[in-house]
Amino acid sequence: KILVSAVRFRPSPPQNQAVTMKIRSGFFLWYNIGTTIYYFIFIWLLMSAILRQATQNIIFTKRIHGSENDF
Repeated sequence: KILVSAVRFRPSPPQNQAVTMKIRSGFFLWYNIGTTIYYFIFIWLLMSAILRQATQNIIFTKRIHGSENDF
């Protein structure tokens, strides 16, 4: 609200101000969406890599020690 009031009291034409506000809000919206998707994909790739490594390790140890040594 402080930022909105500061922008509102800036001496500029109202149409220009509305356009800049719209562009700014749209940019921040798309920026937030992009960063959220980017972090989600990054965490998903990290988790899939960790799970793949864990399953490979379990299969590898089972293959070495035999199926009777399940832990």
